[in-house]
Amino acid sequence: MKQSTKVGLGIGFGLIAGGLVGYYLNSDEGRVARRKTKKKIAKMEKQARKNLAQQSEQFSQKANEIIENARTSLSGMVTKANSAIETAGDKAEHFADEAAEGFKKGTRKAQATLQENAARAKAALENGIHS
Repeated sequence: MKQSTKVGLGIGFGLIAGGLVGYYLNSDEGRVARRKTKKKIAKMEKQARKNLAQQSEQFSQKANEIIENARTSLSGMVTKANSAIETAGDKAEHFADEAAEGFKKGTRKAQATLQENAARAKAALENGIHS
């Protein structure tokens, strides 16, 4: 069979099928079928919108949970960091206090040593002069 014959038959069968469908849809039975189909499509559309709204709500809730978990985790990290900073500050302050106390002890010891040496020197001078 030639290609042009196949195309012609396809067009012919298509026209016949289209005519039959058009006739059927224009009949009383076809009108009833169209109304039922419109109702089913409207019902399916309503259900699809409802499902979309539910999925959107679930997505929104999940996103909010993720955000809240992130906030909680971040808050915990900030608290730990602040605690570590405070602990480091306390340790530095304690170290500085100990260093200052050690310096004061050293200063007092040096003064006492100087006073002792001054007293010895004075005594030696006085003993040397009187001897």
